[in-house]
Amino acid sequence: MISPERRASSFALGLSYETKSVSALKAYGYHVIDCRDTDLDLYKKIDLIGTPPGSDESQLIQVKAPTNNKGLLVEYTAVNGKAGWVRSHATHLMKWLSEDIYIFVAMSELRAYVEQLPQQVKSCYAGQADYGQWYQRPNRKDQCVQLSHTALRQHCSVLSHVYG
Repeated sequence: MISPERRASSFALGLSYETKSVSALKAYGYHVIDCRDTDLDLYKKIDLIGTPPGSDESQLIQVKAPTNNKGLLVEYTAVNGKAGWVRSHATHLMKWLSEDIYIFVAMSELRAYVEQLPQQVKSCYAGQADYGQWYQRPNRKDQCVQLSHTALRQHCSVLSHVYG
């Protein structure tokens, strides 16, 4: 069970990177709509809507702050048993790898890649499963898989950016 302090800390970290994401996208000329604390955020897991310069097509963006995990931890099913963020309405993932480096991934490519991985689920905690191994934390309904950056780049179109 996650402590209230850790939950608050994770929430604050997420908010700070969502704010940073708005600035980063605007620096690339995007028109950005902040969806935090709206129904889009709460029910569809869309943090931002970004329209690239010269485009009429908006991107529905899910932002993820950097974590201690190496690689990308993909939540397919959330702890409550509902669809995880990779199955959200977002069209793109903006994942921060560090304070100043982030990647931009098409969610459809990421979802297609994880769905073709072998579906044998191991009961363990984050960091105890191998890359590409599905796992479910004990006494939870979640299903996650951790991907290496190498696998992510081999199977998805990944755009890397340096912020600042």
